[in-house]
Amino acid sequence: MKNILYVEEFVYGDTWVGTEIPKEIISSLINHDYDLTILCSSQAYHNKVLPDYPICFSKSFKVVYAFQLPYGKNKIIFRLINSFLFCLQYLYIIYSDHYQLVITQSNPSILPIFVALSKFCNQFKWLFIVQDLYPDVIFAYLPKFYLTYIAFPFRTIYKFFFSSCTHFVVLGESMKYRLNNYNVPDNKISIISNWALGLDKSLENIKEPILSSSDLSKSCNFIYTGNVGSAHDSAFISKVIRYSHHLPVFFEFAASGSALNQLKHNLANIHHPRNFEFTNFIPSSNYNEYLARFHFGIVSMSKSFSGIVYPSKFFGYLSRGLPILYLGSDEELCTLIRQYNIGLVLNEINIHLFPEILAALTEESLATMRANCRELYQSKFSKHQSLSSYLRLVARISNAR
Repeated sequence: MKNILYVEEFVYGDTWVGTEIPKEIISSLINHDYDLTILCSSQAYHNKVLPDYPICFSKSFKVVYAFQLPYGKNKIIFRLINSFLFCLQYLYIIYSDHYQLVITQSNPSILPIFVALSKFCNQFKWLFIVQDLYPDVIFAYLPKFYLTYIAFPFRTIYKFFFSSCTHFVVLGESMKYRLNNYNVPDNKISIISNWALGLDKSLENIKEPILSSSDLSKSCNFIYTGNVGSAHDSAFISKVIRYSHHLPVFFEFAASGSALNQLKHNLANIHHPRNFEFTNFIPSSNYNEYLARFHFGIVSMSKSFSGIVYPSKFFGYLSRGLPILYLGSDEELCTLIRQYNIGLVLNEINIHLFPEILAALTEESLATMRANCRELYQSKFSKHQSLSSYLRLVARISNAR
């Protein structure tokens, strides 16, 4: 049994669906007889109350909760402080015991620096699961004026740190290309996609997609679920809604996030006819039935975040047979949607064609898209396939000399 240290800030300190990824990977490793020590945060970032440890395993393992400060009103400041405290706790653990393999994810963003430095005095293998590619995420937020001065030194530093990593996992080809820019060769990178988060286990093996109960002839209904952040291009979302103001369409946003207020502000002066609505998060108990009221699920991403992050809602819609309306220009996603006929692509180049695209939709073409979505998810993106890929990769790295 291999002695593994799994390091991710947000695992058992939060209950939001993004923590399902490390939880499922950890569960799979433990159930295959790996000895794991898990280092995670003692503070909940997205939820005010720290939940109880949510998953029970039959095998032995250890969870270490890093000391961190409760998040105050200014989350950015507390995030920086807690990131540093978390990394200090990592150094204490890595020097207190011998680990054959260290697995990290993207939180906190400065962790790769500490892992790379600790490798100078410790002999272990390092697997880095890149959910969000830092420091490129930071660059995407910065104005070009500042980027001119800090991008080169930061990339040079991270090239050095990344060179000590044994292997990387990325979510797609565009993210792999970004990592190549840090002089990481292809043979040190594996592509393993995320899967549908919050998906009921009973849906994992069904073949029939969720069918929309709405009448397409009356209105084409779109839904956006989850987070609306800086990466999701709220400006273009509002532009699409304004452009389709007099078309037979309806948009619903069951969402929250840092850019949601900006989206509401952009649409504040649209009154009648009002073709959009903001609602609360959809309860998990009737999530699938709720989505059946819509013809498309919206996935949006700013061009500057292409290859840096990957929209998790894409897999959620796909798994339930809900066709995608992709608002963006990421080449990988555009190609995937068009190649497998699983939805529509809309960006600055073709937004003027939106009325014709809608007019060409039929119940038959939508039924084909729904079936294609479910089939593609089962063949390429299911949780079983991704977890199996993680197990094979960990075994290969652990057994390599």
